[in-house]
Amino acid sequence: MVASSNRPPFIISSTDVPETTHRYPNSDEPMAPARAIGSAPDPLQ
Repeated sequence: MVASSNRPPFIISSTDVPETTHRYPNSDEPMAPARAIGSAPDPLQ
C-alpha cells in the first residue's frame, strides 16, 4: 500500500484485503467475489 499523508491510517485500499469467493455445498458455481474490509487487521493497533 502506498501511504498518503492526506489519508488517515484506517483508510485502506481494497487491494490490501484478500478477495474470496463463496460456493454453496455441492455446487460448482462460484458466487460473487467479496472482500471482508471490516475484518481486515487494524493498522492503528
